[in-house]
Amino acid sequence: MGNHNDEKWRQYMKKEAQRKKVHTDYEQTKDQLDDLREKHHALSRHPLVRLVINVKKAKTLLKKIVRKLRTPLTGRSFNRLQIDNRKLKTEAGKYRRRLRATEDRLKESEDALDQLRSEVRLLKEETDQAGSEELLQLVKAAYEKGEIFESLDRLTDLKTRKNSSCNEAFLAVAKKAAGEIEELKLAVYEKILDGLKPDEVPEFLLRGMEDRKTASLEPLSSFRGQLTTRLRRRQLGEILPEWELDDKQAAYKFAENYGFTIPAVHESIWTSVSLPKEKGTVIKPVNGAGARGVYLIVNNDRILDVKRSEVLTNVSELDENMAEDLHLNWVSSDQWKTEELFYNDQAHSEPARDLKFYCFYGKAALILEVKRFPEPAYCWWTPEGKQIRTGKYEKALMKGNGFSQADLAKVEAFSLKIPAPFCRIDFLSSDKGLIFGEITPKPGNYDHFNKQTDQLLGEYYLQAEGRLMSDLLNGKPFPEFRNNTTDERS
Repeated sequence: MGNHNDEKWRQYMKKEAQRKKVHTDYEQTKDQLDDLREKHHALSRHPLVRLVINVKKAKTLLKKIVRKLRTPLTGRSFNRLQIDNRKLKTEAGKYRRRLRATEDRLKESEDALDQLRSEVRLLKEETDQAGSEELLQLVKAAYEKGEIFESLDRLTDLKTRKNSSCNEAFLAVAKKAAGEIEELKLAVYEKILDGLKPDEVPEFLLRGMEDRKTASLEPLSSFRGQLTTRLRRRQLGEILPEWELDDKQAAYKFAENYGFTIPAVHESIWTSVSLPKEKGTVIKPVNGAGARGVYLIVNNDRILDVKRSEVLTNVSELDENMAEDLHLNWVSSDQWKTEELFYNDQAHSEPARDLKFYCFYGKAALILEVKRFPEPAYCWWTPEGKQIRTGKYEKALMKGNGFSQADLAKVEAFSLKIPAPFCRIDFLSSDKGLIFGEITPKPGNYDHFNKQTDQLLGEYYLQAEGRLMSDLLNGKPFPEFRNNTTDERS
């Protein structure tokens, strides 16, 4: 729900709580008053009460007579006793006042202690990050001691207990809200769903969704969750179409047949020693990811190390960095290939930028523009061409060049040829137009999106699954995909 509706329901709930409290206080006071009236009425009619009233009147008259006769009968001794008695009463009054003062000081001390406790609680809340850091240090220490499995068990138990406590509180609120008016109840339910994971949602929140409106489950949509589930399906042996296009050669063939320009790729595979290091080429490992081991040879004295964002000035430095890639296991094997280098402008002053389209079966939800040099910089775009923030690369954002709506439409149409709810389709944005790069079924660090973006992409994913299922049920054959990928499917 929007912020406006949230604020409306907050104000409503506060006023409703105040109204209920006033009503409850009124009813309790009314009941007490009625009870007192009944007791008074009953007592006033009792014979003993009337007798007591008459006795009190007689006692008052007797006291007056005694006071008049006291001095003649008892003399000055009685008067002295009265004076001593008054002194004792005065002393007792002093001690009572001192006691009250002591009690007041004690109350002040208790209030100060409560304030101190509140400050301690507040301090604890404000130092949650420090607590996390301490927890991190404990885990690291446990790893070094060889006790990491025991430490992870304790950490898992701690997280489970904390989640369980929060979920119990959510459940209690949901049950309280169940008796409210329908609109308010749904508003509370949706707020609760915002703090739950799909496997934590109690069934009763969704009862009746078959025939009436229930709380929206949109807060539970998660791109991260969908991709992780998709990966589990792959672990179970399911052949997923987007993963068949993770193969570079299959993807190149598929994209070229569709009409995209692909870079000229040399078929040969070389070692780092035998590799020809020629001007205007890109060096890539046969098996690599995340720009590791990728080098752009602009000319012999300007070689760009993409991963390190370094400019190398000769081939010897290139050889050293490639050797280090292998040593660090950034590149798993000494097998390399080369392809054509593209530029962002005719002057060849800047290599072509990346344009990565997050495609959901016919619809692009996000486009990432990447500039590699002089240092990596990023720009996130909506399909409408608006720059946004997503939680990723927050410290390295730039003002990008963007993309054309014609290119976007072509990429979206291309994604409809792939029978999968999601894949990222990467291109180079060059002075020669879009150059196809690769199809990625699992983008790196897909868990780094902020909650809003993760939820948005999760919604795109679910909607794409629905469109894809509809097309499959209607017999869509996907001939382009079948003709360009393996036939070994189950």
